Amino acid sequence: MKWNRTVAGWLLVGVLALLPVAALAGPQEAKKFEGKVGGKDVSISYLLALPADYESQPDRKWPVVYFLHGAGERGDDLNLVKRHGPPRMIEKGHRFDAIVVSPQCPKDQWWDIATLKALADDIDANYRVDLSRVYLTGLSMGGFGSFAWAGDQPWRFAAVAPICGGADEKAMQAMAKRQMPLWIFHGDADQRVSPDKSKQAYAWYVDAGGKNGKLTLYPGVGHDSWTKTYADPQLWVWMFQQQRPKNVRPPKKK
Repeated sequence: MKWNRTVAGWLLVGVLALLPVAALAGPQEAKKFEGKVGGKDVSISYLLALPADYESQPDRKWPVVYFLHGAGERGDDLNLVKRHGPPRMIEKGHRFDAIVVSPQCPKDQWWDIATLKALADDIDANYRVDLSRVYLTGLSMGGFGSFAWAGDQPWRFAAVAPICGGADEKAMQAMAKRQMPLWIFHGDADQRVSPDKSKQAYAWYVDAGGKNGKLTLYPGVGHDSWTKTYADPQLWVWMFQQQRPKNVRPPKKK
């Protein structure tokens, strides 16, 4: 049989059906969170996809995957968020065995971590969330956002997979202290976001004592390293295997 992209695609569908992703069509609902952060009114639109068995298993708690898009998907049209990553996979017919939350950053803005934290609190309060299995991934601007959010709330996530982003040293130290399971991805030919940013983030993590991280650099791949990443079944195997340790808890409110 001649090997081609069509054959590879069908094999991927077969593999994903054995993982926490099932080949079942399912809608993504357009939602909007509105609340207050520090006395300020905030709002953010997002796509929500529930597992196929969410309603039929009312006593079960579910993992959550947060996906942060890149700069090109900002705005007020949630269809833009479906261009890449988990929302695209869902539109193509896959159904995650998890709650998938894909917020949209407003036009000409950057990811606001305080708003994302408030959104996550709202999801925790209104859906049956397995708090030990909350995951975060994002690409480009969303890769930067993933590093920033995980560094700000390292207790919240069981694993983080930033793609073609970058971080500051303080965030990486916080993740290392928590021994956050971390898998960083970047194309080594990226001309938009230098792969040096991912290399530096990983170096800071390791230098601070982090032992659960890894860095994948794709030879000859440019800025679009997310297509290859999200199509790799090993990412999802790794991610859904991770669980937040029982001794990792939110800090006590002052």
